[in-house]
Amino acid sequence: MLERDTIQFIALIVLLLIVITYLAIVNNNLRKTITTLFAKMQSSQNSSNLSANQQTISPKTTSPLVLQAIERLTILAERIALSNLIQRNPPGVLNNLQYKELLIAQIVGEFDYNLSQQIYVSTTAWQAVTNLKDQNIFIINQIADAIGNNASGIQLHNAIVDLLQANPQSSLHTVVVEVLRHEAQQML
Repeated sequence: MLERDTIQFIALIVLLLIVITYLAIVNNNLRKTITTLFAKMQSSQNSSNLSANQQTISPKTTSPLVLQAIERLTILAERIALSNLIQRNPPGVLNNLQYKELLIAQIVGEFDYNLSQQIYVSTTAWQAVTNLKDQNIFIINQIADAIGNNASGIQLHNAIVDLLQANPQSSLHTVVVEVLRHEAQQML
């Protein structure tokens, strides 16, 4: 029995290391992409070429709408950040599968509620938000699968906390908030 528990624990640790490595790679690639896109955005702003959309809508009309969209997407990013998500949704008596479904439903619900905001922000900002949603769902699924179907929701909760503590930079949350902040600064 002890040997089986040890093997499961080692398998969980290996899986968490794989997930952390994957997230670090994705995070690094996203940071590089965002840096490149920021540079492109900066250079395109310096040239006075306006897009067709910008030519037909006055800046006085779009600025408040864009800033409101950025604000809503920032709130979305905060609400679906894993640390905030698990804090708002304790597992209670739920089992692993039920808690996983609850967390994913919360992420998808928050995301779906804010879908319309994509028309007001850049493709870069929207893609960053979408990547955050996808990454968090991926992490939840991977950890839930790793701890097994017989685990409790508390075990899933604790495994997510352990991941976040082991690698605080594993989440794209801070990158997404930075992208949105940059976009808002471009409007001001």
